[in-house]
Amino acid sequence: MKPKRLSKVAKELNVGIATVVEFLAECDIEIDGKPNTKIPEEGYKVLLQKYATKEEYSIYENKIEEANFTPIQDEVLDVVDEPEEIFIKDTSERSREPIAEVVEEVVEEVVEEVVEEVSELIEEAKEVVEEVAEPVEAKEEPVEATTEAVAAEEEEEEEEEEEEEEEEEEEEEEEEEE
Repeated sequence: MKPKRLSKVAKELNVGIATVVEFLAECDIEIDGKPNTKIPEEGYKVLLQKYATKEEYSIYENKIEEANFTPIQDEVLDVVDEPEEIFIKDTSERSREPIAEVVEEVVEEVVEEVVEEVSELIEEAKEVVEEVAEPVEAKEEPVEATTEAVAAEEEEEEEEEEEEEEEEEEEEEEEEEE
């Protein structure tokens, strides 16, 4: 069989020229991307295996057995053609009751739960208020003791400063002697 032109093969297989060139490059068959470039027989066979339907491929080569050849297109179509049906059946007893009765029951249950929670919170709040309301005994310190403590701290700070100044003077004298 003689080689076919790139544009003709792309049109025959219903794919783009760039797609054909890229696929052949992946298969280590290098060709130019020009429409008039001729595709070797080996490249044409690979393209048919990838993009052709069973009928197109069997026309090209009758030697391939149908069982061994399943193009990707046919597999996708088989999956898409079979829709699934799903049935959902409500078997609960409530499904037979009128909607208003069901809603009323649910509302009553929720209201009861909320009332219980609010009652518990109110009791907790009362306990906290009682604890806070208990008289707090204030501790009074004599003013004299506080004043004496402040004065003692000031004296200690002054003594520390004087000691630091004396140490600095001694260090300066030692440096001058050297």
